Amino acid sequence: MRFLMGRGAAISATAGALALFALPASAGAAVTPASFTHCGGSLSKDPSPTVDDPNLIDYQIHCDTDITAYTLIVNRRLWDFGTIDDFSSDISVNQTPGGAPSTTESVTCSADLPGDGLNCNAGAGGSITAWYNIGGSFDLVEPYCKTLPSGAKPGTPAIPQAVVQLVVTDNTGAEDGPFRFNLDKPCPAVPDKVPSPKLKKKVTKHKAIKKARPH
Repeated sequence: MRFLMGRGAAISATAGALALFALPASAGAAVTPASFTHCGGSLSKDPSPTVDDPNLIDYQIHCDTDITAYTLIVNRRLWDFGTIDDFSSDISVNQTPGGAPSTTESVTCSADLPGDGLNCNAGAGGSITAWYNIGGSFDLVEPYCKTLPSGAKPGTPAIPQAVVQLVVTDNTGAEDGPFRFNLDKPCPAVPDKVPSPKLKKKVTKHKAIKKARPH
């Protein structure tokens, strides 16, 4: 609503009235979230895969400021929405990588499966301390590295390598990322398509001609 006052009324306005109008503006001022958080981490093949989880990948992440939530996005192509088969609900929060577990901080994750991401948070009002290490695992529908489809016809495109990215919500309410993580060991070289079988060269055997013995 807009108020119009004459010049005389404006001059006669008291300091108290001016203060009354000024209070809501200062009281309602909000701090704009700032995206200054940086995160790092690593991926590795789980040393104990199972029949149900043959493509199990372990992840470790940490950030330089407190975070309240994070999302892991895992896909291979734009139209992939079923890259993750399942994930472990056992998420560790350690003071350092491999260090003592935190007794006051924890993470809970959820996802639609099969899917292309995990959504995790520290609970209502909770946060994960800066530089604390968060560890978890997820199982992929296909191997992480680029592979050729089993039993596919020659010319069939290879299954691309998985792409894993992290987006976090920091303690200011800002989102930061995406931060991309790669497997700790390089993937083997694989052709872009299923190759055609190599043709075997026919070896022509020549019969030896026996020379007649002189009489």
